[in-house]
Amino acid sequence: MCSVWFVVKFDCTGLDDGVYVDGCSNVYWFCAGETASLSKCPKEIAYTVLEPYEKRDACEKREDGEYAVSRCHSKYLLCLSGKALLVRCLRGQLFSQKHGYCVSVNEMPHCFIIQKVTGANLSAQ
Repeated sequence: MCSVWFVVKFDCTGLDDGVYVDGCSNVYWFCAGETASLSKCPKEIAYTVLEPYEKRDACEKREDGEYAVSRCHSKYLLCLSGKALLVRCLRGQLFSQKHGYCVSVNEMPHCFIIQKVTGANLSAQ
């Protein structure tokens, strides 16, 4: 079984028309005329715009600390002395920029989970 997290509501106000995604997901938002519509990638495909954090400038202008990679994501960026590390939260947790650490998915009301069932998980009744 695969779990995919994404933002339940997306605000396109002030954004250019185009595709927006939170992390690596099979769902994404399309903004047109400041109106958001949710779309889904074909089966087994994920859409992502995350850049590798090996880039030297990822934390160059940030103070030491933890930073969200995107909303509703289980990974976060740890900045130390201008260097970037990508860190994963424990299973069942997402990184909260508000708190500055990983919290239970139950504490992130703007996120919810989609369960993908594969043939291997199905049984004849």
